[in-house]
Amino acid sequence: MKRTLAVILALVLTLACFGTAAYATDTAPVSGVFTGTARAMKGDLTVEVTLEEGQITNVEVVETVDSLGIKDAAIASVPRRIVEQQNIEVDGVTGATMTSLGIKMAVKNALTEAGVDLAAFQKGSDAVTDKQELAAQSADIVIVGSGISGLSASIEAKRSNPDLNVVVLERNAYTGGSSRVCGGGIWVVGSEHNKEVGIDPTLDEFLSFFQTQSGEDAELNTALMTNIYGISAKVFDYFFENGLPTDPAGVSLGHPDSKLPVFWSTYNTTGRGGESRYVDSVQKMAEDLGVEIRLENKVLSLVTDGSAVTGVEVETPDSFYQLNASKVILCTGGFTQNRDYVTEYAPDYLSSLAFTGPGGKGDGIKWATELGGEVFGHGMMGLQGFNLNIGYYGEVGTLSGNPDLIVNADTECFEFASLFYGLKLKQLLDQPGSQAVGIYGSTEAHKEALEKGVSMGWLKKFDTLEELAAAFKLDPDKLSAAAQEAELAEAPYYAATIRPLFIGSIPGLRVDANCRVLANGEPIQNLYAAGELIFANVFQDHYPSSGSGMGTSTYTGAIAADAAIATHEKSKPGLTAYCQSWLFLIYA
Repeated sequence: MKRTLAVILALVLTLACFGTAAYATDTAPVSGVFTGTARAMKGDLTVEVTLEEGQITNVEVVETVDSLGIKDAAIASVPRRIVEQQNIEVDGVTGATMTSLGIKMAVKNALTEAGVDLAAFQKGSDAVTDKQELAAQSADIVIVGSGISGLSASIEAKRSNPDLNVVVLERNAYTGGSSRVCGGGIWVVGSEHNKEVGIDPTLDEFLSFFQTQSGEDAELNTALMTNIYGISAKVFDYFFENGLPTDPAGVSLGHPDSKLPVFWSTYNTTGRGGESRYVDSVQKMAEDLGVEIRLENKVLSLVTDGSAVTGVEVETPDSFYQLNASKVILCTGGFTQNRDYVTEYAPDYLSSLAFTGPGGKGDGIKWATELGGEVFGHGMMGLQGFNLNIGYYGEVGTLSGNPDLIVNADTECFEFASLFYGLKLKQLLDQPGSQAVGIYGSTEAHKEALEKGVSMGWLKKFDTLEELAAAFKLDPDKLSAAAQEAELAEAPYYAATIRPLFIGSIPGLRVDANCRVLANGEPIQNLYAAGELIFANVFQDHYPSSGSGMGTSTYTGAIAADAAIATHEKSKPGLTAYCQSWLFLIYA
């Protein structure tokens, strides 16, 4: 009996020792390199998983089309943690959810291909639940958000006073915010570069253009806009001299009716989405100046002493802490990812999809309004796209803005392709069901892109217009007449639903000429705001021109920093106060 128990115990111990290894059969652990593919944000993502004796020793992402910068954060973290923990259920990276999910699912598919027992690698979330409470910290200026406005504010602050302790807090695992999913263009006025390209509006022309685009009844902050006009050249020239990847030879007007020259990223090509290298260059400028950027540091609330903002409460993946500050600049972006705020501030736009950075939760609005801040303005920024995977980017996504024929659910044609792209959002929202069907004939110019769209499942292909009409529930006779009117190319025909997409929000915090957040007409002490959070001060109704998101954000970030520094310097003890302090110490 004792011998039998000993044998059983030995068997149990043996199985326990090999319990963490995965087997394809009952006899041998698995070794080799296995490939898995899954859907990520913009398309398929492929990984190669190396197994040695049933253990995952390496995970490598070998192919993905997700946005630069955003996908990089997930690729740097998720595979490493999978290997370290032998766990395919690790938490995703903040702000790169779809890429993270794609990696995990692709690894799962690779392990399935290898024939291993998946249960050995399904260990649940690795998020820290018992977070440490850290001691309070201090900084001179805290900037919440690392989009282009936050980075610009940090650069301006350190340029003006290198001794300042400037900290940028970013909730995501990468910098850039919605700047990483924009086209990478910025307008400038008053610069030597304006003289070079021969385009430079006067202040009156600058103000008049934005008023006209916003509507004559729109309440714009002309004092702030005047400051933007005044600081634009200084900020842009510094960026340009310090490596901003832009080429004056590629300049274009931001809007046909404007005199705003847009300087595009040298990496920008037709339909290319997400200009991360533009943001990377600005981030490098900030870091070279000594700015401290803390990623995955989510601000939970503002700290006040009852009359002034004195800091922020912060949460990290494994801790909480309070960061005290002389000044706080909110660069948190808009609210396109917050449906409650869309309902409250832009209810006419609820049918739109948010094709923006994941950080647009409206946090800055929440914190400021709790202190009496006011939200004003109307309209939203947007255009069109096929879906949230590609939006209007890439050789396929670009087609969404220029269909050969577009009809609504009633098979009625409407003005679209000829509109300035900032107006297409509202045009789509005005159609039945807030969408339309874009139709394309078979032409050599777009054939490759159309076929790619079909292969990815984003477009459908038809041999006849009758088949297309049936698939999209359109009136075949109306469609035939419309196709003849548009001189649609011969079959095959391609079609897809075109939807309204957000690229940003407009309603935001009311500020003064120096970006100080106002409550009942008076500044909230020590609190500033910049970027998308205050767009309504500069434009309303719709996106007015290319480069306006990046331009307004960049220049208001600098204005906020200059104002914060000015009041920070004034709040420092003077010579008399220092002398009194020393005398007190001497005689105490």
